[in-house]
Amino acid sequence: MAERMVRGSDDRQIYARISGRELERRLAAKRREVARLRRDMRLEEAEMQALIAQGVDATTAAGRFLAMRSRLAQLLVAQAALMEGAVVG
Repeated sequence: MAERMVRGSDDRQIYARISGRELERRLAAKRREVARLRRDMRLEEAEMQALIAQGVDATTAAGRFLAMRSRLAQLLVAQAALMEGAVVG
């Protein structure tokens, strides 16, 4: 096991001992979550466009889309932090 930097949900830096296998498991989970969120964002965008085409207020759909976009940014930061820990150097 190697010492790697891991970021917690509150974005504090925590030094922990995690194995390469554990690191890969966490990265894979982040990748799956990012893929799911991107799919949901595409669906939400399509719904928003359909509402706009019908001349209906799309404010609620746009709000959900922006919340998803914010969550995606958080996930990508967390994923990058894990990947930094994966670099052996």
